[in-house]
Amino acid sequence: MVSILKLTSGAEIVGELLASSDEGYSVKNPLLIYYRHRLDSAMPSAGLTRYSPFSKQEKVNFRHEHVINILDPIPEMKAYYFVALKGIVDAMDKNVESELSSIRDEESSNENDAKLAMLERMATKARLN
Repeated sequence: MVSILKLTSGAEIVGELLASSDEGYSVKNPLLIYYRHRLDSAMPSAGLTRYSPFSKQEKVNFRHEHVINILDPIPEMKAYYFVALKGIVDAMDKNVESELSSIRDEESSNENDAKLAMLERMATKARLN
């Protein structure tokens, strides 16, 4: 069942709620909901991105104490979630993989430096778009 989890951090996660156990909630293919403010509207637009872009895990567990609410998404968000899984997420995975490859080609001496460099490049590309 596709659900929205509101976390104590303020983040909103949409994904397939698989189970609830003593340890928490298990969510398949969690995507982070983010908001962009538009100049032409008082209402922000929403987007989805991978919850953890550097992880290959399809299933993530969230502890009970980190989840404020579990909500049913409106039909449009549920439909957008499935579209994002098919297209946007695949494109983002390829972008992350490409960025990591280019950084490895530069023979970065430190793994943390490589991750920081990749994040800076991705932020620069996002600002240019």
